[in-house]
This record gives sequence, structure tokens and C-alpha cells, in this order.
Amino acid sequence: IPGIADLIMRYRHQLKIYILSNTNRSHIEAAKPKYEFLQTTKALLTSYDLKSRKPEVEIYERALAKMKAAPHEVLFLDDREDNVLGARACRIH
Repeated sequence: IPGIADLIMRYRHQLKIYILSNTNRSHIEAAKPKYEFLQTTKALLTSYDLKSRKPEVEIYERALAKMKAAPHEVLFLDDREDNVLGARACRIH
């Protein structure tokens, strides 16, 4: 999403920021040195670790459990409409 890295960096001290990605841990870890915003998040949640992929409902449910958050406490941003609709199916904003 254009501008998302700047947004994360701007609000990293005020908000708990998580990243949910359809990838595996090794890809995320390899990208961390290149992208400062990946180093500032509360956690990086991967489809591999959560045993599900966006837009499947299970990944959002498992992410909420990992974050210890209720759906109304989460703002979900994604560049794919189907992933946003998947999050909305779990009552995530």
C-alpha cells in the first residue's frame, strides 16, 4: 500500500502495530533489514505460522487471538479487496 511504511513509522509509538502477511517467517526475516518499518511492529504474523491464508476467516481469528484483541479494537489495511472483505467477515474494521 503506498504510504503505509510512513504511516507505520509515524504511529509506531502510539499504536500497537502488527503485520499479517501471506508468507513465511524466513521471507519476513530476510526483508526486515531492508525495511525499517518491519522492525518497529509489535509482531509479524505470517500465514505459515497461523496455518491459514488471507482471506480465509481462520487467519483473522487466529491473528486476533495472537494479538489478544477484539475485532472492534483492530483496524485492518490491505491492498486487496478480498482480504479486506475476509477481515470484515470477522467484524474487523
